[in-house]
Amino acid sequence: MGDFRYSDIVKVMASEDDVLDQAIQYLKAKYGEKGLKYRSVLDLGCGTGRLMPRFAALFSSVTGLEPDPDRCDEAMEQILDQDLENATALCMHLDDYIQEYPNQTFDVVVCSRVFEHMKHETACGILESLKRVIGPDSVCLFMTTFTTGRRNIYTPDEPDQPSVCLFSRPWMERFLLSCGLKTKQFRLMGEDGALYLCEPVEGTLLRASCGPETASGKVCFMHSYYLGSGAVTNTSGLRKLRDEEGEDTEEIRETFAYMESYLYEGDRIFPATRHYRRINLQCEKVPVIDPHLIVSFYPGPGIAQVSVCLGLEDIPCDSFVFLNHIECAEEAYFILDGEPCTIPQLCENVLKECGLEELYPGPAAIITELNRFGRCSDPLALQEGEERCLYGILTGDEAYLHVPKERIAACMADCWAERDFAKVIAFNGNYVILNFNRSEKYADCIDYQTPYADHYFGELDDYFTMDAPTAGVNHGLYFAVETGQVIRASADRLMDMSPLPAASHGFFVSDDLKRDQRIRSQMIQTLGDLDQAVRTEQGSLDAFVMRSLDIPQKAEEIRNALSLVESDLSLLYRSATNRTVTVLAVLGLIIAILQAVHG
Repeated sequence: MGDFRYSDIVKVMASEDDVLDQAIQYLKAKYGEKGLKYRSVLDLGCGTGRLMPRFAALFSSVTGLEPDPDRCDEAMEQILDQDLENATALCMHLDDYIQEYPNQTFDVVVCSRVFEHMKHETACGILESLKRVIGPDSVCLFMTTFTTGRRNIYTPDEPDQPSVCLFSRPWMERFLLSCGLKTKQFRLMGEDGALYLCEPVEGTLLRASCGPETASGKVCFMHSYYLGSGAVTNTSGLRKLRDEEGEDTEEIRETFAYMESYLYEGDRIFPATRHYRRINLQCEKVPVIDPHLIVSFYPGPGIAQVSVCLGLEDIPCDSFVFLNHIECAEEAYFILDGEPCTIPQLCENVLKECGLEELYPGPAAIITELNRFGRCSDPLALQEGEERCLYGILTGDEAYLHVPKERIAACMADCWAERDFAKVIAFNGNYVILNFNRSEKYADCIDYQTPYADHYFGELDDYFTMDAPTAGVNHGLYFAVETGQVIRASADRLMDMSPLPAASHGFFVSDDLKRDQRIRSQMIQTLGDLDQAVRTEQGSLDAFVMRSLDIPQKAEEIRNALSLVESDLSLLYRSATNRTVTVLAVLGLIIAILQAVHG
């Protein structure tokens, strides 16, 4: 059951019995004192079975799971010695039990002095599996170590003491909540123990899932807008908002400035003027934290972008799918300052506050950053169920369970990774970054990097340990997508101004494009931007995003269009010149005839 070896001597404190009495009183109040005899108990990690006699006297059945054979034998000896006919101890892990008894559920789950001997990933996996054996009316009792501090304390192996982890109450309650269990009561047990009495959160998905059911991370809705000529020159409102930014946005502003400077050293294709704002935004169906806006203006191409950014902590994975699904929905699933709104409405209203009235919607993108994804610890070795769930998050497809695995595999193949704890997947302007900066692999990477940085540079750069509040800022995905969206918006606008998609024979060139030198100049400028984006020495992530947006293909289309325009204009010029020569020749002949007649 555990990753660390158990202590040979288990200290059973008197206060533990007192706390257990209080927990039993809670169960009697919930189920009725007589109702307990119809309820079942699972003792997870039952050890030598020390709690079994207590529960066997009250409940209809008690099942103990203990993977250690010696300790399980002791538990069975106690059951036989005390003639506990309604109790049994099985030498197996929880997942093995679920596989052998897939339809068995329990009303009460007891887990005493087990979690402190486990790694985080192992405990999380057990709690995820626990959902398979409990129902919405079940109660879970977790007795584990406790520290009054805000952080957990890990004590390594000592000669007479095994490895153990002391849990802080805030961390433990968040950890249980991330697995769908809300702490209803908290009781101290002696100096270093506590009991967490939990029940399933209302609405928690307790169904069997092909992949993880809960995750934590961030979401960024990025919307681009073309600006009319008047709006391009009227940016005083944006400058005013930027100057009025308060201290509440300082963390976001500094993070952006630092990351952008580290990744690009100030050499961006499209320098941006930005405004940051905290907002009171809520979602009717999904609890969000730290909502904020980022407004970016690119004066060169005349493009504005608004990013609506949300934090999400320990929510069902289906909620991430839902957010992608409703991103452009007409129904107002979001509430801003008490008023219902949609994401596009919010973006347009913010730009209008900046005094930008001439707005034309352009392409949009969604960046989802997952810092925790169930028990998954290796983004480079995803299981089929995990890939299915990611496909749903990436596409907003709520029926991801029923998508052919070949389709999912093809979608998951378009990815980027340069560290073993991070991976980016792209699909049709949507991006998911698995940034497992809470994992052991990330911690191992930092531990390895720190002495190297200390020796050669004096210290480890903040870039490697910074956890940005905005999705995709870590590893630079936000900036790469931002640049790609600006280029895509510029190219799409030109295609709309000069209809170039052709019939089966190739391209045609409109008369407007032939006559309008301004459009041709913009096409040449955009082509230069596209070439710079495609051909400059970029990071591999930038190049990956450009490919995902078909930027090289768009550059080729515009280049072909300009080539056709040049050919048509040359032909028009030659035709016009020939007509002029012919007219002049005829006029000369007429003048000669008239002169001869008069002579």
